[in-house]
Amino acid sequence: MINTSQLKSVALLNFTGVAQNPEYWNWRHDADWVEAEVKYWYRRFYSETRTGQLMVLRPDKPILYEYRGADSLWDMELATIRKAYYLLWAVFALLVAIAFLAVKDLMAGVAGAFSSKVLVLAWQTRKGGRLS
Repeated sequence: MINTSQLKSVALLNFTGVAQNPEYWNWRHDADWVEAEVKYWYRRFYSETRTGQLMVLRPDKPILYEYRGADSLWDMELATIRKAYYLLWAVFALLVAIAFLAVKDLMAGVAGAFSSKVLVLAWQTRKGGRLS
């Protein structure tokens, strides 16, 4: 059985005129959207087609539009390795603090320093893995 008090709170949305209003359908023609779409297709071309991959490997280094080369990938890998390195040292300092209670304050400070270094690296590489 339907509760009539619930029916009073139901509201229907009115979408009349949405299909005729061009304002709702022009979002794909913004300059930012077009630029993002061009970048997407260039990157997909270089990564997924044989022709694009051969262009990247050519020895005469042609102009490649919107291509993120191996340098940017190496930067991302290097930043990730650096973060892991500092995290391992922070964990090591915490393990020493647990094992040797006499130096726990010192090791907690060392672990905090390495952890703060990881946070700084994470902040610097927040956009695409590149150091800013």
